[in-house]
Amino acid sequence: MGKSGMTSREIEDLNYKEQLDDGQKFEEHVYRCLEKEWGFLIKGHKSQFMQFKVGENQFGMEIKYDKKSKRTPNLYIETHEKKYSTNKDWIPSGIYRSDNSWLFLNGVYEKFYIFSIKTLRELERNLNDRLRRETLTSKGFLLSKEIAKELAINIIDVKEEMICTLPDILQKQEWMDRF
Repeated sequence: MGKSGMTSREIEDLNYKEQLDDGQKFEEHVYRCLEKEWGFLIKGHKSQFMQFKVGENQFGMEIKYDKKSKRTPNLYIETHEKKYSTNKDWIPSGIYRSDNSWLFLNGVYEKFYIFSIKTLRELERNLNDRLRRETLTSKGFLLSKEIAKELAINIIDVKEEMICTLPDILQKQEWMDRF
């Protein structure tokens, strides 16, 4: 049991749910920004079935919220994951998902990078081992933001008015709940 009385499995479940929630909020933000930036709507798949069968969205863009990149000079490009550290097998994820993804978006609310998955896979195959990273539940590699600038298809610096904060969302929800 952990210090809060939770088992390690319960802690991993909680961590997974928090990261999933953070990622889903980021996806919604990305969709709003891309609609304003590119002028068309990308709808994400909500069901786990559609996400695994088709992909995160019909457009073919894998989206990753890279919270740590805000305070480092690198992006983290995920290649494999497992829900629990005790799972034996790694599941292809990120740039190696077997779905409709051909683009990989990585970033934070203020800035995100869009890459060709083909380019990132090619880079990963020829990568120096010192850039590879592995945690208990994720495998991937570091990509410096300087190199990312050269490889990215597009980099979107999010304009302040495009960032919708949680208080804004709650205020809109309160307004909508009146009806």
